[in-house]
This record gives sequence, structure tokens and C-alpha cells, in this order.
Amino acid sequence: METRRLILVLGGIAVVLVLVLGGLSLAVLGGDGDDGGDDADQGAESSPLPERVQGELRLFGPDPVTLDPACATDAGSAEYIVEIFSGLVSFDRDLNLIADIAEEIPTKENGGISSDGTVYTFKIRKGVKFHDGSRQVRAEDFKFSMERSLDPRTLSTVGVVYLDDIVGAKEFAAGEADEVTGIRVVNNFTLEITIDEPKSYFLAKLSYPTAYVVDEREVGDSDCFRGAEWTLKPNGTGPFKLEDWELGQRIVLAPNDDFHLEPKPSLAKVTYLLAGGS
Repeated sequence: METRRLILVLGGIAVVLVLVLGGLSLAVLGGDGDDGGDDADQGAESSPLPERVQGELRLFGPDPVTLDPACATDAGSAEYIVEIFSGLVSFDRDLNLIADIAEEIPTKENGGISSDGTVYTFKIRKGVKFHDGSRQVRAEDFKFSMERSLDPRTLSTVGVVYLDDIVGAKEFAAGEADEVTGIRVVNNFTLEITIDEPKSYFLAKLSYPTAYVVDEREVGDSDCFRGAEWTLKPNGTGPFKLEDWELGQRIVLAPNDDFHLEPKPSLAKVTYLLAGGS
């Protein structure tokens, strides 16, 4: 059973990797600006999309089931979530685990992982703001977000799959505890996570959207089936902001000029024509 669960977990992480490394993040954040030449020179069989028009990237995209990181189980939803939201860690294009909102990847050498391999200390990068610019992301925002993914009232089917290594996560997910004891806010910019036993893959599991930070003021007590209006204008921390979502028609992303990592978005707008849209 544990082997099957690990395969499921790694499969989900692989989906996120494909989206981050082969999707919009590469095209817009890490692209070299070459649009591949004139469409007329590429033959009649070439698709006209994606294309760049006056700083805008246009491409086809799937119609997302949800834009709530706690609830995403499909690649179509995750394709947008990884652009709008972010977490403590991510991957670079060479598949190296890198710090995202965390200042650095915890290791035993830098004191971020305890000698027994069960306690992870994350220093939160100062100055990272939610898209509306109203406030900085703090350690308590991560505690709220991870607990929300695990909260039985959220009705997430994936929260416990990716976060169940954390001490107290299973009890909280079962409604038997008031908080996840293994997630501790040390101070505004320090988060401590304790897991049940040493696991080399734990940090990679935090790259899945269930560990992404969301704005508590915005999501409130919404769950995966009720109160999702906030996802029409989510207040994330990712490289792109959701500018417009016409259900079944299009999704428009605008660059987050205050994004905390380099390189920053290089396009003025990204428009997805959704399946079934025109």
C-alpha cells in the first residue's frame, strides 16, 4: 500500500514538473524570445498557436476544473495553478529542487534539517507579497494553507496524499485534532515542519499545489465544492496574475511585476483559448 501511494505521489509531482518545465514557465519566464519564425514559412501543417502578438502569447489550453491549489487533482487545473500560486520549493529546468518562497533549501549542512532527519526549518523570503500588494507572505500563511488542504471541511482528496508525512496531519485530516502539530510557526518568517520519520522525498512533495500558499482573507471557509468565487480573481504569489476567466472561453494571465524570482515574466499578456471556446 505504501509503495502504491508513493507511486501516486511521485506521479502527481511528475505532472507538476512537466507543467513547470515544459509549459508556460519556460515559454515566458525562461524563453529566449525566439518566436520560431514566420508562420507562413513553417508549412500548412503548423499550428498557428502558440503565437506572440505585440507582447501577447496566445495558445490553446484545457478548461480547468478548479484553480484552488488544495483541490487540484488534474493536469488541466494544475497548468494554471503553477503560474498563479507558489510554495516553499519548486524545481528548475534541470530538475533540481530549488527554493521558491523559502530563502534556501533546508539541508543538514545549513542547519535546516535536524540531525535525525525529521525536523525541517524554512526561512521565509522577506518581501514576497500577494498579487494585490497588500501584505507580505508570512509563516502563518503557510500553516493556514497546508492545514486548509488537510482540513476535512475543505473536502480535498489530495491534501492528505501529499502532506500525510507531517506529524499530526492524519489526525487533523480525520477531524481528531484542532491543528497539525507538526507545522509550527516559529516567528513571522520561520516555519518548522516535523515529519514522522526521515524521508528523502519529503521536500519534493512540498512542490505539489497542496502546499502552495493562499490568502486566508480571500479563501475564508470555502471548500472544493462551495464558495469557489474567489478563484475567479485569486490573490496568489506566482509569476502571473489571473486577469480574466471567461468560463469555457478563455483565461488571460498578466505578469506579476513583483515576482520574487528571476527571470521575471517577459510578456505583457498570456491568453489561453479554452477547449470549447472561440
